[in-house]
Amino acid sequence: MPSNIQLFRRHNYNPIFIETGSYAGEGIKNAIFAGYKIIYSIELAEKHYNYCKSYFKYNDNVNLLHGDSLVELPNVLKKLNEPATFWLDAHYSGGDTDFTNNLTPLMKELGIIKSHFIKTHTIIIDDLREWSRDFPAIGFNVEDIKNKILEISPDYIFSFADGHIAGDILVAEIKKVKPINIVVFSKDRAMQLELFIRSFNVFVKNADQYVINILYAYSLDEFMQGYVKLCETIPPNVIFHKETDFRSDLICLIGENYPHTVFFTDDDVFINNFDFYDKQMDAFEWDDSIICRSLRLNKSLTYCYSKQTPMKQPPFFGDNTFNWKGQDGDYGYPMSLDGHIFRTKEILSFLIKLDYTSPNTLESSMAKNTKGFPPKMICYDKSMIINNPINIVQNDWNNVHGKIDAEFLNERFLNGQVIELSNFIGINNTSCHQEIPLKFKQT
Repeated sequence: MPSNIQLFRRHNYNPIFIETGSYAGEGIKNAIFAGYKIIYSIELAEKHYNYCKSYFKYNDNVNLLHGDSLVELPNVLKKLNEPATFWLDAHYSGGDTDFTNNLTPLMKELGIIKSHFIKTHTIIIDDLREWSRDFPAIGFNVEDIKNKILEISPDYIFSFADGHIAGDILVAEIKKVKPINIVVFSKDRAMQLELFIRSFNVFVKNADQYVINILYAYSLDEFMQGYVKLCETIPPNVIFHKETDFRSDLICLIGENYPHTVFFTDDDVFINNFDFYDKQMDAFEWDDSIICRSLRLNKSLTYCYSKQTPMKQPPFFGDNTFNWKGQDGDYGYPMSLDGHIFRTKEILSFLIKLDYTSPNTLESSMAKNTKGFPPKMICYDKSMIINNPINIVQNDWNNVHGKIDAEFLNERFLNGQVIELSNFIGINNTSCHQEIPLKFKQT
């Protein structure tokens, strides 16, 4: 079976993991690496139970139970006062696996979960290829499983993950907010911000499960009207915060209980499909020598727009990590506010310690204080976002920029136009910042 660490981590907002079918302990190992605080695992076969009992004897958070899941699962549920993540994998698989009256207790396990007073558990079911009404010993299929789960709550949503084969795992969950702090800085650029939000919703997996906090400011009433218009059409997971004191406002937006924090600017655009909880997150979680995940870098960039100079790629390790210290241009610049994902505990202490009054002065202060920081970054084969520096709205630094001013774009936006996303999709960028021609469309 391929590793399910990434799958389990995606659902570890529940602190408790409950497995039926321990077998050789792979599910338990993955749950440990995924960060669950309490783990229960039920195994019918004495051989596998004894093996797991010996293997995990030093893991105080692992609770092993020997017996039939239909007997032991109700006992576990009696201890449960908060939502848990269930990994239902108890069934006869031939060889030295075991069974009682049925080849699989799955449907009865779901009935037991249904009887529990909490109706928001996450339920993950493996080996969908095995379940078919055509097999008399089984007698149910995936649609029957989904209908059984909907008896627990009609609010469950379903998705599929890859196991032994593609789509072999069913995930049922009540939609929850994903635990990542997302802050977007915006000033005078409602039209560009609208494009960022739209691209986020197009390319980010489960986009509606993330809260996007917009920290915005405006210099003229006309720009304020742009934000007012934008607020009429934004999805409910986007929250606007009017800037009063930039430093204090920003610190208040960073939830310290969320393990990761990412910043964007309003002229960023998503250009490729992206999952916050992918293999790069696994590498970032395991390797403390990585300072951040970069959504703007890729392995083939050749130009540093901000310096207007060619840029040499660093040597990459096999997992797309590289040593950023001493590297050219953007490869040597981890403290970017354009789509770099940080550990909250590290970046929040930085935000509290430093003096700054704006996104630009924040980034500058961060860049000057990297002594002692972890030496590596991680990126993708293709950039997930690109920054389109077509204008400038701040007075802190005279950054390189294009010639499409914010007033022009705001007037178009107030007249019902938006920027087309088509020019950005899948672009093979050579730089983190790249001026992309704009096309407009009437809404």
